[in-house]
Amino acid sequence: MIFQPKVLFNAQASAAVSPEIIAGDYRHIVFHFRSNGSVTGTVKIRGSIQTDCDLSAAASATNRWVYLASTDLEAGGSAVAGNTGFSATAAVLDKMVEVESNAIYKIAAEIVSTDGAITCEAYLRDDKS
Repeated sequence: MIFQPKVLFNAQASAAVSPEIIAGDYRHIVFHFRSNGSVTGTVKIRGSIQTDCDLSAAASATNRWVYLASTDLEAGGSAVAGNTGFSATAAVLDKMVEVESNAIYKIAAEIVSTDGAITCEAYLRDDKS
């Protein structure tokens, strides 16, 4: 079943971490990043298997999360390293990535830097449809 998208950022124009999404019940997670105009920035995806992890806080021995790898669905399925994320320099950003979410309990998007405004929606799907 495909659910309505969850808006994580709506024209976010500064560095930020999105609200968390509980993702443990979903097998497929796609993030759609887009802009209404020119944008230059870097985006990463945080994830954790720890149920009480705070993805908006720094990673530590008691707050365990990592940057997740993803697959660029437009660029021939090329890998996007989690620690690197992806950089955007475009007249209009329009990118979909599938998150490597095996056993991940919760996820969040992070805008590391931006010159322009980025909107991010998450689409989560199980295998029951």
